[in-house]
Amino acid sequence: MKANAKKETIYANIIMLAVFFFAFLGTEYLFDNCMMYVTDASGVVRAQNQMLGVSAIGFLLYNWISGFLADKSPWVTGGTGLLAFGVGAGCMGCIILHAGYVQMMIAGGVLFFLLGVLGAGVHYRMAYSVYDRAMLARCVGFAYAGGIFLQFLNNNMIHENHTQAVALCAGAGYLLFVLCTPGRKGSLPCLEQEGGYTIAGQSQEAVGQKDIQYPVYVGIMLIGIVFLQTIVFTTLDNAVTAVHASGDVDIGQWPRLLLALSGIAAGFLYDIRGRRWMHMIMYCVTLLSTICVIVIGFGGPFLLGLLVFYLSAGFFSVYFTVGFMDISYHSAKPKLWAGLGRAVNNVCALMIMTLAGGFASVRYEVMIVAVILFFLISVLAFSYQNILIGMELRSMEAAASALMPQTGGTAEAENKQTGGAAKPEDKQTGLSTTDKFTAFGEQYSLTEREREVLRALLSSGENVQDIAHTLGISRAAIYRHISNMNEKTATKARMGLIQFYYGWNPEK
Repeated sequence: MKANAKKETIYANIIMLAVFFFAFLGTEYLFDNCMMYVTDASGVVRAQNQMLGVSAIGFLLYNWISGFLADKSPWVTGGTGLLAFGVGAGCMGCIILHAGYVQMMIAGGVLFFLLGVLGAGVHYRMAYSVYDRAMLARCVGFAYAGGIFLQFLNNNMIHENHTQAVALCAGAGYLLFVLCTPGRKGSLPCLEQEGGYTIAGQSQEAVGQKDIQYPVYVGIMLIGIVFLQTIVFTTLDNAVTAVHASGDVDIGQWPRLLLALSGIAAGFLYDIRGRRWMHMIMYCVTLLSTICVIVIGFGGPFLLGLLVFYLSAGFFSVYFTVGFMDISYHSAKPKLWAGLGRAVNNVCALMIMTLAGGFASVRYEVMIVAVILFFLISVLAFSYQNILIGMELRSMEAAASALMPQTGGTAEAENKQTGGAAKPEDKQTGLSTTDKFTAFGEQYSLTEREREVLRALLSSGENVQDIAHTLGISRAAIYRHISNMNEKTATKARMGLIQFYYGWNPEK
């Protein structure tokens, strides 16, 4: 019953994130189309980037706004949401009526600020709804694909701006309703703690999350990587938007579905081996996009830039979304970090308007800047990857040593290493982690091989196939041992066994 409830909650939040992508990207597309009536192609690109920059303010302020409304009555929260919806709908009406350049920019600024606040809340909900974080990238990938597909239907089945605006407002209204209504499906009890949060009282180990030490330091490095990568991808985006604004190509047609496919592909590829290779995959995608920027700068075919942009943008969006969600699990301010990837992307889009314009006019400078950018991205990406690998190895070594069955030689080595200091204790039982593991094995008559498998499950965030490879046994054997332990402990599946272990108390 609980497993079904968790799945329903994940599905509800995937739908929420998909609706946000639809509302945000669809509003951006509609805003560009409406701005074409009051300015030229370069003006549309400039206005789009300014709106993206304004939306970043909403993402950054969500942590403060949600804290301010946290202790307010449901009537105040609901009234605030209703007011925000009314203001947003009014701004949308001003945009589709082509009220004038200044009026449309003001209305767009207010509207995108509200979308930024809304997006931060949805990202935060998505982050802590995934109880098995090994599948986080797939959830984000499917949500991104769903949002793109909804936008495609909205652009191609509805040909009037007024009706498209109604659909976008309906999506935003749904998100506001769910976020402002406590206790609805799509929300989970979240226990915020110093340095991160847990899901429904579970520990980070229980949900298979790897430890990230110094999350702020790691987050700053990721901000630098995403910022530099955004320069490359925004340059491609600006080139595509300029051609669309000139009326030569409608980028909302069938090729746009490549964005959805790339988002799904990114989700599956990133989740391989606990997202261990996610950063290197994104590095390869960035290399391809950098080469494409150079080709376009030297007058290459627009179709090449369009295809590369569509294939790589999905990978990039899923990358920075998942990367910052991973950090938010260990941050003291998860509401800020969960949606920070989109904020960094949008701020960079605002800051490089002049640089992006230069890309289209000076060929040799394009090549020089692209090479410098890729060099900086390479340095940061490899440094970031090495830091994460180092943290993972230290975390696994610490967990493995703590769970090692105590023998005379092992105990003597531990005492020598710690200088006779007390061994780590389990807060719930008062026993050392070693003693708890030994007592658990004796209580449920686990064989030596079963204890070895359990130790690997507790100390590693890898999937079953990788654990089987590490232990030198088949995947079927791993599942057989897990099934035997499930039967002895009256639990279900791998996750149930791990959760039972961390909640087990020998005195009960």
